[in-house]
Amino acid sequence: MVKPKATLEIVPENRFIVFEGDQYECQPIKLRGMLRLMTPEAMKMGNPRIRLEGKQRIQWYNNTGLGIAEVLEKQVIYEKEHTLSLGGVHKVRTGTVEWPFEFVLDPSMAESVEGIRDTWLVYTLHATVSRPGWNTKDLHDHTHIRIVRSLGPNSMDVTRSRVNADIWANKVSYSIAIPTDTVIFGTHIAADIELSPLKKGLKMGNVDMALIETTVKRMEKGERAGSHKREEIEVAKESTPFPETSKMLVENEDAENPTLEDERYSFQATMPLPRSLKRCRQDVDLPGISITHQFRLAVNIHNPEGHTSQLLCKFPIKLFISSNLPLNEQNEVQGSLGTATTPDSSVADPVAGSVAAPPSYGQHILDLLYYGVDASRVTSRRNSMSTTHSGFTISRSASTDNMPAITPGQVTSDLLRARLSRLPVETPSSSSEPSSRRPSHEAARTSAVAPQQNQGLGVDVNFLSRVPSYGSAMQAGAPPPILGLPSYIEATSRPPSPEERAALQSPTITVSTSPIGSVS
Repeated sequence: MVKPKATLEIVPENRFIVFEGDQYECQPIKLRGMLRLMTPEAMKMGNPRIRLEGKQRIQWYNNTGLGIAEVLEKQVIYEKEHTLSLGGVHKVRTGTVEWPFEFVLDPSMAESVEGIRDTWLVYTLHATVSRPGWNTKDLHDHTHIRIVRSLGPNSMDVTRSRVNADIWANKVSYSIAIPTDTVIFGTHIAADIELSPLKKGLKMGNVDMALIETTVKRMEKGERAGSHKREEIEVAKESTPFPETSKMLVENEDAENPTLEDERYSFQATMPLPRSLKRCRQDVDLPGISITHQFRLAVNIHNPEGHTSQLLCKFPIKLFISSNLPLNEQNEVQGSLGTATTPDSSVADPVAGSVAAPPSYGQHILDLLYYGVDASRVTSRRNSMSTTHSGFTISRSASTDNMPAITPGQVTSDLLRARLSRLPVETPSSSSEPSSRRPSHEAARTSAVAPQQNQGLGVDVNFLSRVPSYGSAMQAGAPPPILGLPSYIEATSRPPSPEERAALQSPTITVSTSPIGSVS
């Protein structure tokens, strides 16, 4: 029977440490975790120790003519160790023992570089528990930690759209643009293309796209300090046929009304990016390793003479790893950043928040947030209302500001005229007679006064009912005063209704604040 052995395990809270920005704009990050010891039986042990180590290796080969010479440099760029217990040699019981650990990582630390043959920069956690005694082995464990440097919130200046527009060889007028030069690793690159042939007989061919990765390795120390090696490889490519349906048509064009505009094509070409660090790396700028990328787009042009020409454009691209698209143990991107990997979406997805690339100036992210919202309910437009208006909804700009409760057709001009004619009758000066005589007197006076007021003052009800917008009211001058119109107090001083009178005459309950309390 095989006797179970004691095991030691490092359990970090997060294997990926993300610095958002350069060393001057991001804060130190703590790497926390637990060191777990599982013992099937009681045993003696020494002090547990854990060490974070960063190693860099740079290697290439030079052909000297007499043979191939190896250029190699190894160094430890970071090392820090913690002792988790100071009890010396002691005995532990059967079961599980855990020790928490913590490392404070400075923002100036170099990010991890993996995927390049014979060259890398990696970080590893090493743990050791010593076991005193004869014929006993110490317990060891190690785990891989990755440090990723992404774009920070203050990196707006590094994000820009790029356009290449010119006339090529007096044959084609072109404009090729990319919306942003910072791209999330594992997504795609989109290019907007506009072509206008200037020479008859030209035929557009396939559109070829490629991503070129340039790696520069340098020696910083030793006898070979200053030597370097430059390598270029093609990490991604895509070829799409020329879309003949992308020709832009001019409306209302006929033989009698021809247009002078040249033939023009407008379309978008998209190239997906690799999702594994084995095929492509992120941009890096370190003392010994530098990685940059270049996006190349070529349009094949078939000339009437029979040969093929190529229109080539090059754009510098910066690839960075987003925390929303982390890497797994196989150095492959897992998951998807919303719709960022689809060709018809922007790289800077609003769902990604601060972890994605900052949007360029021409991308209105808030417009996407309010996409689909019906704006007709909150804006005033001309000719957007019904053709049958009441006096309350007529304005110079068809404005209904400050009148949300009134709808077209609710109040008519006759009703408004009748209310205005009753205003002098309902003033306090005309209501001093007894209540028994008021109904007949009011009816007679209403019929006699209303025609006289409308004829004497020349009141235009439609003019009084117009509610101008704020801009129209500010531009217009003060209206001339109209004599005979009731004041605000006269218009609002009306006798109470029977319901209001009953509410005013209802008994009032008063609660006393004395210690005993009484109700009267």
